[in-house]
Amino acid sequence: MLSSPRLLLTLAFLEGATVMAVELLSARMLTPYFGAGVHVWGAVIGITVASLAVGYYLGGHLCEKGIDRQKLFFMFLISSAFMMLMPMEAKSLIATFSDSAPLPSVVFIATLLLVPCLGLLGATPVMIIHLLSESTQASGQTVGNVYAISTIGGIFSTMLVGFYIIPEFGITSPTVILALIPGTLSLILLLMSGKVIALAFLVVLLFGVLSTRTRTPRSNVKVHYSSEGLLGQVMVADAVLNGHSNRVLFVNRMGQTFVTSIPGNQDGVMSTTLRRFAAHTLKKRGSYCSDWEVDHLPGTSLGFLALS
Repeated sequence: MLSSPRLLLTLAFLEGATVMAVELLSARMLTPYFGAGVHVWGAVIGITVASLAVGYYLGGHLCEKGIDRQKLFFMFLISSAFMMLMPMEAKSLIATFSDSAPLPSVVFIATLLLVPCLGLLGATPVMIIHLLSESTQASGQTVGNVYAISTIGGIFSTMLVGFYIIPEFGITSPTVILALIPGTLSLILLLMSGKVIALAFLVVLLFGVLSTRTRTPRSNVKVHYSSEGLLGQVMVADAVLNGHSNRVLFVNRMGQTFVTSIPGNQDGVMSTTLRRFAAHTLKKRGSYCSDWEVDHLPGTSLGFLALS
């Protein structure tokens, strides 16, 4: 099995799929803080290409020094470890550079997120081509097959991650789970080769799983609803601000609508904008809501109907 050309071509497919998954997920990690503008995507795409260029050079250098399949498996294992730590790393870096200039911060954070993972992944197709060419004279056909299969993997991953996984499951958990696919395969292959040191990957897996856990909010904040999706992060929470209890709608960690609770009035005061939004949501679902109900129905009741 370890010497099968099909195994190497499978790894080429995983390489292409993982590269595109990392690119899409990293951009979504930056979006809640820096927006979804061209500067964010320009930084992510540019650094992705630069990382792959570094990887191609590294792969060629390693091939000249002499490689075997175990080194290729280690490349996949270490790159999977870097990918698994991306959500935790992104939160820490963004918090550190939150007060810095946006454009340099985006470039710097994207560099630290992408280069370690994609640099190693970029080296793998070169190594795969080298290993396959040792047993065949058709080196041109080998190069074409590897890059074609890698590209197909990238196309498949782009459609799956971009159109289904991120909208349905968010960012953090899918990043860890997707990193497990090449990581688990390479771990098994290394253990079959007698490389017990590969079990160190399980420590990284523990940190990756911990990063998916929701942090306990501060005592003056109570989260009622939280989700990650296509448009970013959405959260509804009660928070004490300036001595008053407020129910706040956060979109990408920025407060959008505040409902202030007035003593003696449990429903609070609901802004006209949020009332109209709730009414529009109800009508889209086929529920009738008159203008009188929009203006007079208690705010929390209207909002509950729209979210239920």
